Amino acid sequence: MTSISAALALTLTLCAAGAGAAEGDAKLSQARDVARKSQQALQQTQQEKSGLERDKAALQKALDEQKEARGQLDAAARRQTGALADVRKQLADLEAALAAGKKAQADTDQQLAATQAELLTAQRQLAEQRRVSAAVTALLQRNVKALGQAEAANARLHALGLQAVQAYEQRTPEAMRAHDEPFLGLAAVRYQSEADGMRRAMDEALAGVEAPTKP
Repeated sequence: MTSISAALALTLTLCAAGAGAAEGDAKLSQARDVARKSQQALQQTQQEKSGLERDKAALQKALDEQKEARGQLDAAARRQTGALADVRKQLADLEAALAAGKKAQADTDQQLAATQAELLTAQRQLAEQRRVSAAVTALLQRNVKALGQAEAANARLHALGLQAVQAYEQRTPEAMRAHDEPFLGLAAVRYQSEADGMRRAMDEALAGVEAPTKP
């Protein structure tokens, strides 16, 4: 652009210098034509420069927009990376919680199985205790009944024995002598001795009665 302006100035100078000469009309016309062409070239150059400046500005704007978009994409990528890390952490936490839940469930199942086994054992022991209790109760009832029966029988036996002994003792010697030995009264002595022996035997029998077996 500077060289074009210098050429234009030089052309104008030459035209001015040769304006006074007669033979310079043709040169003046030629100089004017050169000046016109130079002016057109200058205008074209300025237009091209303006176009280049507009293109440069547009290109810079596009570069700025691209840089801004790249920055936005980088920020979005960083946010996505952070979100992905959070998701991975949450997934790890969920897996850990799931593993803990499975372990807790296994422990609960094991405790439940042990409790069920203890319950079955307790139920068997309770059933055995009930069976033994029923057997002991039945045995006790039988013993109580047998004891009552034995006591009643012994009481009746003792009463009968006492009645027999009393009746035996109340027999008069006269009657005994008339029945067995009309003389000497030896039968009375013999009957008295037998009565004493029977009394001792019944007392010993009552004293020797064993109590029923305790359950």
